[in-house]
Amino acid sequence: DTRTAKLVIALQERLPNARVLYCSATGVSDIKHMVYATRLGLWGSANPLYPTFDSFQGAMTKRGVGAMEMLALEMKRKGIFLAR
Repeated sequence: DTRTAKLVIALQERLPNARVLYCSATGVSDIKHMVYATRLGLWGSANPLYPTFDSFQGAMTKRGVGAMEMLALEMKRKGIFLAR
């Protein structure tokens, strides 16, 4: 985890009702860069398949680039990801 990611996570925890917009130049090119995006509902209490980010990261890493592409497509379909 980077210092910035830790600060973003802490800020989200302190402001549970705040709206959040995640912006990234890398999108889903490397799953470890998504650690701060807790409100996407991809892991944690919102997704019982992946109770922690580490479990989510492990599953995506194990499945490879194809899984990352599928993740990006699913996030676009849900309206939680926009790529330009």
